[in-house]
Amino acid sequence: MRIQFRLFQSQSTGTPPMTAKLTKVLPLTGKRLIVGFADGVSATVWLDRIDGPHDERFAALVDTALFRAARVDNDRVVWPNGASLAGELLYAQATRRPHTGS
Repeated sequence: MRIQFRLFQSQSTGTPPMTAKLTKVLPLTGKRLIVGFADGVSATVWLDRIDGPHDERFAALVDTALFRAARVDNDRVVWPNGASLAGELLYAQATRRPHTGS
């Protein structure tokens, strides 16, 4: 499954390391997320579409109440239905660096 994001806004203090611990997520309308990291990097990203095999967990995120239930757990954005996004992937998007994880 490939998840495509568009970077809306990014703020950073100094030169960021390759990755940092995900510390906050704030769901917004339009399937956008504000994500923040321990090193001060923050960005607004949004889910454009999910390519590849259909995954019911991500398809269900069209439900606004479910999407807004996002929270940070163990360096991931997670939803009650089991959908999750790795902090490493979100950090790569926030810093415009290539994602090297799985």
